[in-house]
Amino acid sequence: MTTESITERKAYALRYYASHCFASSEYDELFRFARDHARYKLQRLHFPENVSLAFESARLALERASYVLDILLIAEFSVMHAKRVTENRTEGLLESFKLRQMSRSRELSQTLEPNLRAIWNLLLLAEIKKSGDKTQYARFLDEVREQRLVRLSDEYEELAALLIAQLS
Repeated sequence: MTTESITERKAYALRYYASHCFASSEYDELFRFARDHARYKLQRLHFPENVSLAFESARLALERASYVLDILLIAEFSVMHAKRVTENRTEGLLESFKLRQMSRSRELSQTLEPNLRAIWNLLLLAEIKKSGDKTQYARFLDEVREQRLVRLSDEYEELAALLIAQLS
């Protein structure tokens, strides 16, 4: 067996093991997998483009706990899921922006509240324009135009104006 096949198997397990446990009713194993913080970190490290993967095991564990109405498990996995979603959103946004992973940044920005999402989208547009990638800029500009516009609160209006100036 080669090192490459071991790596492929580990990658496959990191990506699909929680779903397999859920589908095959191996709930204790699913709960154990969801609680394994080292695996969670590996998922984030090896699959940065798959935003929801890192908290999928907690979501599935929460779904099962809710089905059997186990209050302690519901509490445990609710907190775990919320924490992982928040952690992925905040760390992931900055990390993906620094690494110039604009599609991941756009995907993560959809989880933000409307004021922050609008500012983040303007920031991404300015950065994409600065990079000179006209195709990506036009595509993302179309996506932003299709989104429902929000009235920005006062603290965001000045920042939005500065970012819009960068787009001119």
